[in-house]
Amino acid sequence: MFFKISSATIILLAIAVAAFVSCGSPHEDKTAIKDTAVAVAAPTANADTTLPSTADDDTLNYATYYLVIVDTGQNYYPLRDKMYALNHTLNWPIDTMGRYYNVKKNEIVLPDDDEDEIYRGEYFPRRSPSAFLSMEYYNVYSEHTTSSNIALVANICETKATADSSLAVFKPQCGHAFVLKARVYVGCMH
Repeated sequence: MFFKISSATIILLAIAVAAFVSCGSPHEDKTAIKDTAVAVAAPTANADTTLPSTADDDTLNYATYYLVIVDTGQNYYPLRDKMYALNHTLNWPIDTMGRYYNVKKNEIVLPDDDEDEIYRGEYFPRRSPSAFLSMEYYNVYSEHTTSSNIALVANICETKATADSSLAVFKPQCGHAFVLKARVYVGCMH
């Protein structure tokens, strides 16, 4: 049995796939993306071929992750020192994504010559599951903080169990470490 799919439907699907694949940033870890398959029901012979809305923006653009936060504060340098000390004592990797503290701007930013033309000299957040130390603006992950509060993040996990295991590594050295359940924006930032 053959089903007729209009050329408009095929074009819309091609545009949607192209838009999804093109979003992202060179700073995001593409290895964290999991392969997925989507089943689409074939239309019946007399069915309307208008594509239904598959999901709202929140479903597509946000993910729930569990962050292991070692410490927070508003002074970059003590948190940076703690990050390097934990790297040394626990051998936990660091990935700054090339970001540094720009004293003139009073912010954590990417270098002015970064390959990402849109975010050069600006802050770009860590947004995918990964296990390394980094300095992030806490308000990216929580509404209950100020824009100047910085979080020393050790891990972004897909499950609470993984985050709790990671927390157990840091808790003896960092009594204030905790797990934060966060709604993280993972949509296109360009």
